[in-house]
Amino acid sequence: MCHSSGDCSGDQLGGKLGKVEKRVKVQRDERANELDLDSKSARIVTLDQLLTYCKVDLSVWAVEHHTVNKWEIGAKTDEGEIVVEPLFQVKAYLKRRNLEPVWPHLAPVYLQRQKYKARKKVVGEMRCALVVFDAHFGFSKDVSSRLLPYHDRRVLDIGLQIAEERRPEMVIFGGDILDLAEFGRFPKRPENYFTTQPAIIEAAWWLREYKRLGERVLVSAGNHDEARINNMLMTHMVAAYGLRSADNLGGEAVMSVPNLLGLESMGVEWVGGYPDADIWLNDVTRVTHGSIARANAGATSGAYASKNVETVIFGHTHRRELSTNVIKGRERARTITAANPGAACHVDHRVPGHTRTQPWNQGLALVYYDDEVSQVELVPIEDGRAWWQGRKYVGVGDVGGMVDSLPEEYGRMFGG
Repeated sequence: MCHSSGDCSGDQLGGKLGKVEKRVKVQRDERANELDLDSKSARIVTLDQLLTYCKVDLSVWAVEHHTVNKWEIGAKTDEGEIVVEPLFQVKAYLKRRNLEPVWPHLAPVYLQRQKYKARKKVVGEMRCALVVFDAHFGFSKDVSSRLLPYHDRRVLDIGLQIAEERRPEMVIFGGDILDLAEFGRFPKRPENYFTTQPAIIEAAWWLREYKRLGERVLVSAGNHDEARINNMLMTHMVAAYGLRSADNLGGEAVMSVPNLLGLESMGVEWVGGYPDADIWLNDVTRVTHGSIARANAGATSGAYASKNVETVIFGHTHRRELSTNVIKGRERARTITAANPGAACHVDHRVPGHTRTQPWNQGLALVYYDDEVSQVELVPIEDGRAWWQGRKYVGVGDVGGMVDSLPEEYGRMFGG
C-alpha cells in the first residue's frame, strides 16, 4: 500500500513488470485535496504503471498532469561487467475529484527562545523606543485555503528578540499594521477573499507578545489602516461609517482598526488621524507613518530632512534610508535625522501592489532619546537575519511560507 506520506512499496507493478526490485522507490505526498507521486526506477516507466503500483483509485483522484524523464546509469553485472541501463523518473500530480472543504485557518506562531532576565537600567542611560513599520498583516490563499502571509514573521520575531534583550520603554508600530487587501481600491482577487479575520487574529497575537515586554506599546495609523476601511464604507455603505456601539459612544468606531484588534482590552495605545498620526518622543523627535514617497534611492529621507526641523522616523515607502541635515540657530547648530528602517512585511512581491521595479527593504529602528536629544539606530534585516551590537539574530516562524491549519490551542488563547 502507499502511505499518506513517505515511500510506497508493493509486490507487483502489474502485467509484464513482475517482481519489484529494491531500486524501485516511490515517494507519495498526500494533502487535503492534492496527491503527488514521484518514482525513480528502472521498472516504472509510464503513468499507468505508477498509478497501478500505488493503487490509486481514479474514481477519487484525477490526474492533472505528469512528467516522464529518462537517463542512463552504469551498473555492474554478477560477472563484473559494466553495462549501461536506463533509469526513469515518473511524476504525477493529482487532485481530488470532489474537493473536501478546508477552513482557512492559520497556524500558531509558537516562538521558543531564550528567556532573558530583567535588564538593569544604567544610571544616565537614554530611554529607548523600538519602531516597527509596515507589517501589513494579511494573507492570500490558494484553492485549498492554505494561507500565505504578507507579514514576515521572521522580522517580527527578531524584533521580539531585541526587545527581550534591550527592554525598550516603548514599542511603536508605525502604521499599516494591517494590509486590508479586501478593502483596497483595486479589483479584489479571489485569493484575498475572507482573509481579513485571520490577519486580525494574528496581528493581535503579535501585539500581545510585544506588550509582555514593553512598558508601552503604541500603534499609529497608516494609509491602509484608516483610508481603506473608511473609503470602503463611504463608497458602499455610508450608513455604517463612524458607527459606535451603544455602550461606548465615545470610543472608536465599530469598523476601525483599534476596535477590530481589541487594542484597548490588551492595553495597547492607538494614535489615529493619518497622515497626522504622529508620536513625539521629545520636542525634537517624532515617529510618523509618512505620506512622502520619492522614486530615487535616498530621496524620500532627503525630502524629510530638508523640510523638517526635527528628527523624523518614518515608514510608508518600505525602503531603508537615512539622511541628516544641520539646522543652524543663532547660537548653535543642531543636527536632525530622517530615517526609514524598512518594512516588516515580505519583500518578495507577494504583497499586493509590490512591483518588480520597487526595491523594498526590511528592518527595524531603535531610537535612543532623553528630554532634549535623540539618536536613531537602524537594524537591517536580510532573509530573516540581522546583526545588532555584534550579535547575529535569526528570525523564526515562517517555514516555507504556506500556513495549513489552526490547532484548537490557538483559538483558546483568545478565549475561543
